[in-house]
Amino acid sequence: MSTTPLFTEFSLSRVGGGGLRNKKRTHSRIEPLE
Repeated sequence: MSTTPLFTEFSLSRVGGGGLRNKKRTHSRIEPLE
């Protein structure tokens, strides 16, 4: 359960290339993925 949120953040870093920084930009892309 604790690895679920961590994995999402890690994937964001790879997809966005900045992680939390690009979270706003990738938010639209992750919304449908979630």
